[in-house]
Amino acid sequence: LAGTATKTVKPLSDTLVEGAETVVLTLGNGTGYTVGSPGSATVTIQDYIPPAVTV
Repeated sequence: LAGTATKTVKPLSDTLVEGAETVVLTLGNGTGYTVGSPGSATVTIQDYIPPAVTV
């Protein structure tokens, strides 16, 4: 039995310069199902730095 799983990760913007951050999502086996390969995904979220405004 094949299936899919969807998870939304919503990054929150702030004014800190933090650089890129990594999110790793891993699915584990459960009752009645087995996770196939790959069972995880890695996503890199780039830091958002708004443009500077000078007058």
